[in-house]
Amino acid sequence: MENERLTVPESQFKRSEISIRKFLRLVAKSELYTSRFFSNCPRYRAIELNFRHLLGRAPLN
Repeated sequence: MENERLTVPESQFKRSEISIRKFLRLVAKSELYTSRFFSNCPRYRAIELNFRHLLGRAPLN
């Protein structure tokens, strides 16, 4: 939703002030991401979601 966007990192990325790596780091460490995907699921499911969201693939093992 619009009110759930991380506007500061997004605008910094659009202006090329930060790299894609830094942008993903900021998103993954944000309170929004951790509250939606990390703290509400079991640990192994959260790890799998991190792999899928950040790397675009499932973990190997």
